[in-house]
Amino acid sequence: MAARRLGGPAASGRVFLLCEAVRHTRHLTRAQGSQLVYFHQLLTLEHVSDPDRIECGLFAQINLASDFVDECCLLSEKLGSLLRQIAEHDPTSDVLCQTSQEFPQVA
Repeated sequence: MAARRLGGPAASGRVFLLCEAVRHTRHLTRAQGSQLVYFHQLLTLEHVSDPDRIECGLFAQINLASDFVDECCLLSEKLGSLLRQIAEHDPTSDVLCQTSQEFPQVA
């Protein structure tokens, strides 16, 4: 639901396919890691200020006082934590490269 409201039907489809793929694997592929980072960027409104992207128009339609915003924040924090764990346990993963600048290191 968050992916659809923040990024439209294409984002929703990408997240659905990622969920299905991850459900049936023991190890993330590079593509799956990139999709996780994409979903985190969507949740953290990475591209919301770009008027040429769908995220900008969709974000304008969201009531910032709604429970949806709180849910997105919680999802973002949980996914950020998961991405840090992936990066820590697989130093060769692309997730490490994509998240090392985004996330502070956990003490």
